[in-house]
Amino acid sequence: MTCAFGQALIIPQVADGGGWQTTLVLTNTTTSSTAASVSFYQDTSNGATIPWNISFLEVASTQSITVPAAASIFLHSTGTAAATSVGWASINVGPGVAAYAIFKQRVLGRQDQEGTATAAAAATRILVPFDNTGGGVTAIAVVNPGASSQTISATFRTVEGAVIQGTLDTMPAQGHMAFGMPQQFPRLIGRSGLAEFYSTTGTFSMLALRFNSTNAFTAAPVYPQAGAPIIPLQ
Repeated sequence: MTCAFGQALIIPQVADGGGWQTTLVLTNTTTSSTAASVSFYQDTSNGATIPWNISFLEVASTQSITVPAAASIFLHSTGTAAATSVGWASINVGPGVAAYAIFKQRVLGRQDQEGTATAAAAATRILVPFDNTGGGVTAIAVVNPGASSQTISATFRTVEGAVIQGTLDTMPAQGHMAFGMPQQFPRLIGRSGLAEFYSTTGTFSMLALRFNSTNAFTAAPVYPQAGAPIIPLQ
């Protein structure tokens, strides 16, 4: 079994309880078994987090999990608490292991809803298509996995060609934020386009979900990038 951790992958949103359940899927694409270690961080206030000992149905601990060769393992959070707890996950795995999360929401009297997000390494710049039209909302989760606080800037280009600037609140080390884009940036109400988030002081990770007017949701893509921002300021 290979035990050396070759990569750190981030799941920027984990939700458990209050009708929510998160499933982590780890896939070993190699011919040798390998180890994985998953650490969780739970929201407290103002973007800060604390270590989170979330419970899963399949394992007592998410440290030193064995992922067999050419196989996938599924880890389901219990999802039984009355209140919803949210945060994020850091997955340390060997080369050749991929991961993603499944978010399930159960609401009485409505069909269960699910969305997915692929785990990825943190980046200095991330592009996010957004659509807040027709009663829909693009929601974002963002994580600062580093040991120092940082400020993440944002530029938005709407489909009409307007360029809008914004900044997130300073994110503490290992910090986490989740928000609807129109609530965080009111000028995006009723608009769609491309968002560009970037930092000059560290790396960060993001995921996006789009909710329609009935609160059904689906995964929305984000595109980690390197280099200088591409949306020109006006």
